[in-house]
Amino acid sequence: MFYQTLKTYLCEQPEDDDMKLKNQIKGLIIGIVYVAIFAPLVILAILSGIELETSLYILMPGFFGLLLALFIYQVTTRERSVPFLIVSLVFGVLSGIFAYIDEVGLLSFIPRSHAIMLATHMSCGGLQFYFFFLFIEDLRDLKPNPFRLTIATMLAFLQVLSLWLTVWFEGTAASNAWLLADIGYNNLALFTFLGCGLPVYVQTFKLTKEGRSLTLAIAVIIVGAGFVMSSIKDYNDYFFGGNALISEITQYGNLCDLAGLALFSIVYVSNVDYVYRLPMDNYVLMVSLLTGETVHFVKFKTRTKVEPNQDLLSGLLSTINAVFQSILATRVNINSISSKRATLLMESGKWVTATVITEKPSAILDNALKRYILQFEKMFYVKLNDRSTCTTDYDAAKVLLKKMFPFIVVDEAPATTSAPGSNAR
Repeated sequence: MFYQTLKTYLCEQPEDDDMKLKNQIKGLIIGIVYVAIFAPLVILAILSGIELETSLYILMPGFFGLLLALFIYQVTTRERSVPFLIVSLVFGVLSGIFAYIDEVGLLSFIPRSHAIMLATHMSCGGLQFYFFFLFIEDLRDLKPNPFRLTIATMLAFLQVLSLWLTVWFEGTAASNAWLLADIGYNNLALFTFLGCGLPVYVQTFKLTKEGRSLTLAIAVIIVGAGFVMSSIKDYNDYFFGGNALISEITQYGNLCDLAGLALFSIVYVSNVDYVYRLPMDNYVLMVSLLTGETVHFVKFKTRTKVEPNQDLLSGLLSTINAVFQSILATRVNINSISSKRATLLMESGKWVTATVITEKPSAILDNALKRYILQFEKMFYVKLNDRSTCTTDYDAAKVLLKKMFPFIVVDEAPATTSAPGSNAR
């Protein structure tokens, strides 16, 4: 009964039944391994007299190190690109390493080593959240939203600057700086996970109805709850001298953080392609020669029905590019044409232009399109050099789809010839 519930909960539409089962079993095994490794270590650390919060900080290098190694392996072998997420995990590993160095006193011979290591470890933790914020922004937009980016940057700067002021100052001044550092750290985490991450995963779940999206939404809520408790604990310590009841209730905030991160790990490691799941519809992918002839056209399964006329679309893009190049006296091609309901995102190579019609463009989609055009021209170098316009010559390009666009599912139904309207800008 438990396994059937887990299977139903974690399944996702794009996979076939065998792949679903494999990924579900893999995720379950990873979850069991995480619990088997880290739960006894936490208990052992507590029994050894180390505080719960400190023991969790010490265990973080292993936790994030395991996750980082798995991500690098899968991302490298599958030729993916998630630089901000990788950097975020690197800072997570460094944060735990510096916490461990501080706890065991490896650098105790250095003056004020505790203050320095504590500031370094907490700074890395804040930068981990900052780069995870940038990863979330890559999922939702071509470029980070200026307003959200300003908020995240200011909170990260406040935290890091205040931390290093605690190294410089002592007494009341250091205590005040710690309050500012806590404000920056906790609110950066809350802004990243609840303010930015939660809307993305909820929107993805509404679009796909996939269990993994719901799991990620629950994970960010759990992490957010942990940082709410951490915030209350920090404010209680500063303003009320550490009220015993509040301290007792809020001391488990880090356990919530760890539980939320474990959910993230299970979802992403069990299927690394889910890192690329986008919270918007992508309609079609079209490849055309620079002279305008369409040589490859793929329609995707979407929430809303869109039936583009590929010949009309190809001719339109060719004409627009020609007009712009004539006016501006340059060979640079247009990168995007947008309307309220859809955007044409384009990338040109030496011989062809690849175009994706999407509900909303994002940096991850744009980077995937850049890699796709390079691989497409490499795969069909001979045909393109001969200026072949026969579409069957390029059928093998379908193997690139799952490799470069793991977040899409091909619609095998025959397309009609009606075309959607769009106002370019």
